[in-house]
Amino acid sequence: MLIRRHGSFACIILIGVAVYSLMGFILLKDWITIRPEWGWLNWFHEAVQARSLAYKGTVLLLQFMVLVIVARTVWFALHLLLSHRRSMNRLLAGTPDLTQYNIPPSVKKVLSYPVTIIHSENLSAFAEGWFRPRIVVSTGLLSTFEPEELKAVMLHEQYHCRHRDPLRLYMVKVLGRSLRCVPMLQGLVDYYIIWDELCADRYVLRHMLSPEGLAGVLLKWSASGRSEQPVIGAAAAAHFAPTAMNYRILQLLEPGRKLDVPLLKLWKAAATAAGLLFLFMMSIDVCGL
Repeated sequence: MLIRRHGSFACIILIGVAVYSLMGFILLKDWITIRPEWGWLNWFHEAVQARSLAYKGTVLLLQFMVLVIVARTVWFALHLLLSHRRSMNRLLAGTPDLTQYNIPPSVKKVLSYPVTIIHSENLSAFAEGWFRPRIVVSTGLLSTFEPEELKAVMLHEQYHCRHRDPLRLYMVKVLGRSLRCVPMLQGLVDYYIIWDELCADRYVLRHMLSPEGLAGVLLKWSASGRSEQPVIGAAAAAHFAPTAMNYRILQLLEPGRKLDVPLLKLWKAAATAAGLLFLFMMSIDVCGL
């Protein structure tokens, strides 16, 4: 389970680094010079060495696409981050006196991260903060769940805090939204999010004597219509949400069963590999002029 979670995250980051590096070579071709031993790339170099009009047009088109993708990346990254900060400031500034809401001692003793309570009737719980993560829960959640159920929610969010999931989710979602041109990337992002939630639930099961608390949370959460996310920039926080609910319930019912979460379609992997190969050959060729 951890291998799939960490493996999918590593693949997303590696694909992102590869794409942005190759696009950088194409965009900065006039300042970067590569003198490769062409070897197996010789056939590609000879095919385009005439520097035809089509070749020059392709290079200009690629440079334009690179500029668009870079602009989208910067915009998405700033938009998600600023939206998250504005939402958190609004929620914390509008929070009244919450002294009547107390976290049960049985829950407090298992927590190693600070807890912030926000005033909201929705069932909301999430981990936020990249380097100093904290758990944020709503008053609606505190008044709805029993102590054992609340403990399950807190342990779930504690797992996200320990593994810096707010930062990880921010990175993968920015890459997934920015690099729409990479067919398999969004599938990897969805795959990672599913396994991230399953690993958090497994952490809860390891630290609780009975799965009843988590089962009650999943049942109430899926049946409730009050589970909206109060933070607009949701990519900058790790929410407890009904993501992949069928897999999470199946994990509770059959803990020893190997879950079969589909990764991605073969044609998307093939299209991504072909696109990266073409981008690699073009970047080497334009920088070797």
